[in-house]
Amino acid sequence: MSVFDYASAMGTDLAQQWAAQGYQLEGLPELALTVMDSYDPVHNLPLESVVRDVATFEGDLPTQRASGRNFGHPPLTLWNDPDGHFFIEMYLWSSTDMTIHSHPFTGAFAVLAGECVNEVFEFQRDGGSADLQLGMLEQSASETLVPGDARAITNGSSFIHRNLHMSRPTATFIIRTLGDGSNGLIYDEAGIALDPSLTPIQYKQLQFLEGLLRLPDLSVGRSYLQRIMKGDPSVSMSYQSIDLLLRKTQDPGAAEGLFKHFHGLPDPDQQRLRNVLEGHLK
Repeated sequence: MSVFDYASAMGTDLAQQWAAQGYQLEGLPELALTVMDSYDPVHNLPLESVVRDVATFEGDLPTQRASGRNFGHPPLTLWNDPDGHFFIEMYLWSSTDMTIHSHPFTGAFAVLAGECVNEVFEFQRDGGSADLQLGMLEQSASETLVPGDARAITNGSSFIHRNLHMSRPTATFIIRTLGDGSNGLIYDEAGIALDPSLTPIQYKQLQFLEGLLRLPDLSVGRSYLQRIMKGDPSVSMSYQSIDLLLRKTQDPGAAEGLFKHFHGLPDPDQQRLRNVLEGHLK
């Protein structure tokens, strides 16, 4: 049985069980963990067989959900629920990802190979905006996960973590919904929760800004950055734009006068953002 047939059998089984519960979102993590335990992917998805099956696969691969070479190293979608309720993937990690994050989806993950440290956090918000929250981030738990260990994933701030992949490589397996109607946030230990989602226009603007900041005359990029901040009410977009500028120049003075463009934020919140961004240079 190929890895794709294996994932199809597992997914079909889970889909039937979840349908019997009326697709109640809160029931998915426990169901996913139970199905993982039953199908035992740590013993039935060895990396050698995955590599072999992908290399020799004939026809079209399942629709690949995750994109980009920088995530999963690479990510591989193994099966998609025909009704679109969830999908199954595995990731091959070759570097340590230090990003603290929450998820816009629900499901469960398991370690297939290697070792990771799963650190769990709590965030208490006390300011900011909808797309860039300010508050206090504190670590509440830390555990080492080895092959066969599995954990539930719940969406939003109920599960904030980072999974430090300590082995080269580490392989993980995940069952997850496509999305639950909210965005996952990226957390800075200095006390920021950032919505990283961008519209196509915003994404292109940041790419263009990054290109302009490579020019010898930084005033061109800085001028463009000011136009972005004046025209876009997103605090997250302003934050990411200034972050690009400061990381390029390594000069906190390069952002002088820009923080007033953080739309609608009180002065203390503007100062907190300034302290965080300048702290990235230390």
